[in-house]
Amino acid sequence: MPQLSSYPEVAESAAYVDQRLAKQRASGRKNRTGEGFDWPQDWKLDKAKAAGKIWYLQPKPSTEREAVHAITTTGRIQTSLSDIPADVDRIRAFVRSRLDDSFVKDRLQRNVHGLATTFEREQFWYVLLGCLLTTRQRSTTGSPVDRFLEIDPFPLSLALCAADVQGTVESTLTRFGGIRFAPKISMQAQTNYRWLARDGWAHVEEWFNKLAELRSKPPNRQSQPLERDAARFAMGFDPNTARKRLMGLGPKQARNLWQWLGLTRYEIPLDSRVTDWINRNLTAKADGGRLSDENYYVSLLDYLQEVCDRADVLPCVFDAAAFDNSNSAAFANLAQSVNSSQLGTTTIPGYINRNRQITIRNTGLPGTDHLQYVYQVACTNCGHTYGANGSDLYDRKCPLCQAGVPGLPLALTAHA
Repeated sequence: MPQLSSYPEVAESAAYVDQRLAKQRASGRKNRTGEGFDWPQDWKLDKAKAAGKIWYLQPKPSTEREAVHAITTTGRIQTSLSDIPADVDRIRAFVRSRLDDSFVKDRLQRNVHGLATTFEREQFWYVLLGCLLTTRQRSTTGSPVDRFLEIDPFPLSLALCAADVQGTVESTLTRFGGIRFAPKISMQAQTNYRWLARDGWAHVEEWFNKLAELRSKPPNRQSQPLERDAARFAMGFDPNTARKRLMGLGPKQARNLWQWLGLTRYEIPLDSRVTDWINRNLTAKADGGRLSDENYYVSLLDYLQEVCDRADVLPCVFDAAAFDNSNSAAFANLAQSVNSSQLGTTTIPGYINRNRQITIRNTGLPGTDHLQYVYQVACTNCGHTYGANGSDLYDRKCPLCQAGVPGLPLALTAHA
């Protein structure tokens, strides 16, 4: 039968199988294990290797760095060892350029510097639903998913879902509008709710506490194996039911779950944002279409972890920088979609001024300047939204991160 040999001891086992097959052939038996349509009657290891049916990786690595070196030479991640220093420099420079971004600052506080959170079922449920919602649909600032997750109080709490999880989730998402896959998400939510209620909460809390203990200490790459085990627990199969523990969680969202909770630093969610950035900036080339394969996902993540380690950058911070960069690109794409003849008109939705403040809409409310209306404006640096006179849009600064003047109200205030 086809053999994949990773290490010498496996190659020895394959050779033993080859010997057994030779004895079977000599015996004249017709039903010979390992032979069939894909293999010639005189199959041998050397012929299989020449035909590309069997191959050998590097000797078993003795260190993490050697393991990454093996990855880069097996063809799974297309790069060269001599290119790693260049990739290190690019990631280091990229992350440094975005350290002042609000999303990066929040990630540093949540996953690196601040105190680890304590386990709360409501928070875990919110993040779990967030993972389902952000699968295969945009969650950048201003998107329907982003706006839904910002609702306070959250309309899909455990208490509100208890009576009818599937019906409540589907109807709530459908009414909100703009969110895809409501029937699928609601089915996954119901399955997950039932698993948690059966005995899942105890297992989830146990893994949470393991990660929280590591999170309470300074970053150390030695914690990476436990982080990976936690991800594989989340997307793995429950031996009691022979079903996935948490439906809808693949390699990406299983890692997003724990990172979102502020517990992990090394195992990060990889998606098109990251692979696009990698393919534009690094010598390594990643195939985003293969990220659902855990083995491929891990090989790419191992490479990124090694490069980040050499760049003295935590992978979770790199992830935040890539996500925030994607947010900025979304704003830029919105501006480019505006007709070129209108780009000079500051009140056209999508206009971005020199301070990177983007015009969202005319609220219709009277402004404080002569014959002006209040416009909703958003800062592409920190995401803050506020009101401003139409006459001020061309040079407006963000009140939150650029020391601009306070914004105008975006809604009429009630009078007694």
